[in-house]
Amino acid sequence: MLDTETAPATDALCAYDRALLSDYHQHLQHASDRDGIASCLAGIREWVDLEEIMLFTSTLSYVDHQIVGVGHDPAWMNLYMREGFAHVDPIINEIFLGNRFFSRSPLIKPFGSLLRSRSVGTLFRRLAEAAMDFGRPAHGYVGGVVDGGRFMLLSAPATESPNNARAGLILGSLFPSLMNTMSQLSLRSPDAPQLSLREIHLLKLLADGLIDAEIAIALGISTATVRFHMQNLFQKLQARNRCHVIALAYRYGYLSVARMQN
Repeated sequence: MLDTETAPATDALCAYDRALLSDYHQHLQHASDRDGIASCLAGIREWVDLEEIMLFTSTLSYVDHQIVGVGHDPAWMNLYMREGFAHVDPIINEIFLGNRFFSRSPLIKPFGSLLRSRSVGTLFRRLAEAAMDFGRPAHGYVGGVVDGGRFMLLSAPATESPNNARAGLILGSLFPSLMNTMSQLSLRSPDAPQLSLREIHLLKLLADGLIDAEIAIALGISTATVRFHMQNLFQKLQARNRCHVIALAYRYGYLSVARMQN
């Protein structure tokens, strides 16, 4: 079982909603395959009146990702993984920082203004532009956990703000059960050292052959900060040099073997 935080109090919900919560906790506990999880998600989507709901689990290299969802856009997810947007996604960053369940709005709504800034990195700019092109919703809820080198994500976006606490209470209460259920589909990676999102993105750029100055431009940081993160990577991975760092990153699943062969 995952070490998830205690679900929020549900006293504000009506008796009908509390009864359904109990039912769905039981259903999720016994959902042992994709069809069972998808059936639960379809019911939750209708109950809470969501446009889409999705569970996603992967390493940041996407080698062994799993997606179970209802109403989500496969074209968006394909682009998201192909471009490696998770490395700069502020939502994924919040999850790596330890935030478990939160509103999407404060992180997604500033995309337009951030695009006008010259300090944002190239990959983040592509993420923001693609999200706007696909019309990705700015409202709704999201949550996730990092477990054994993987991250697991609950995404429940909405075009308009629900403007009430009911959806948040229901999804927040179900969040631990959803994460534990999704973890059963995960292919456990080795016991990898825990790296920050910035460190993992730096690894990807290093593996692409970029030098410190080029990495600094891509990440929007100074070359001195690049070297600082590099030293942290040497210590965390117990690497002897930069080539060893890249080799260890592939071993632990932070980089994709398939990508290395392209």
